[in-house]
Amino acid sequence: MVLRAHTRRWAGWIVANIASWAIVDAVFLLLSSWLDTFDLTRHDGSVAEVYLMLIATTPLTGRMLLWVLAPAATTTEHQHP
Repeated sequence: MVLRAHTRRWAGWIVANIASWAIVDAVFLLLSSWLDTFDLTRHDGSVAEVYLMLIATTPLTGRMLLWVLAPAATTTEHQHP
């Protein structure tokens, strides 16, 4: 809702978050099934698991946020002169 007032591409941020979490979850699931030592499917909520997932999703969501907030997409109705 906050981005909606500042950019026309606000929906891209939602899509990027959903897509990046889905991609990272799928990759972690595949790695866990292929490598026994890389078991992130324990679902014990460990801090290391959460941090790994957050770090892995950052490149896509960060890049998408740059696109969402690009000068070409920002609205001028809420900007001060």
